[in-house]
Amino acid sequence: IAYTNADVDELNRAARRLLDERGHLGRERVTFAGREWAVGDELIATRNRRQLGITNGTRGRVTHISRDGIDIQTRDGYTIHVPRDYLARGDAAHAYATTGHKTQGMTVNGEAFVLATNHVSREWLYVTMSRATDQSRIYIDTLDRDPDTGQTRTPEQRRDAAILDVYDLALRSQAQTLAREHGRAIDPDHLDRNDLRRALQRDNALRERLQDAIRHQRSAPPQQRGLGRQR
Repeated sequence: IAYTNADVDELNRAARRLLDERGHLGRERVTFAGREWAVGDELIATRNRRQLGITNGTRGRVTHISRDGIDIQTRDGYTIHVPRDYLARGDAAHAYATTGHKTQGMTVNGEAFVLATNHVSREWLYVTMSRATDQSRIYIDTLDRDPDTGQTRTPEQRRDAAILDVYDLALRSQAQTLAREHGRAIDPDHLDRNDLRRALQRDNALRERLQDAIRHQRSAPPQQRGLGRQR
């Protein structure tokens, strides 16, 4: 789950390339609107075509491809034909990654993997981290070197920096949200007790999730730690 469409596109390409290298995609390929499809691909529809049983957000795995279109099987077991003209308009995308906005109301069966960048907000983090039936993992860019000392960080230092970065994103979002609500720059003298109480109440759920993630990351073996994508 990512914030921007650009990140989603990059993640989709990376996931599909990995699946292809491991032989999970069929050899036969078709291309519509510059997007390649194979049996085994995950597809999401992005425009309603109700007469065909397709709505914005319909998802399925590709089971058959031809020049006339693609057949997908949904999680409910239904087979839907996605015609050539629909695909040629660019109204379908690979569904390995998605934006946080599109996950609202969605349940992810299993784990969710969340890419946190400087664009994200407190509300966005709460939505994306509450989609999975299992645990959610946050991935965030961390610097190899400490910006203050210039020294190379240890894996533990990079992990701790990632945790602090995520927590900082959540706290900064709270201030930005209050600024928008009040139409002015944040100034503690301008906020009454009720303002602060409401802000803290809204953050409690996310704070608890982040604290759970911190405890999990510190106790997990290195190979199982999902927090902290290096760069």
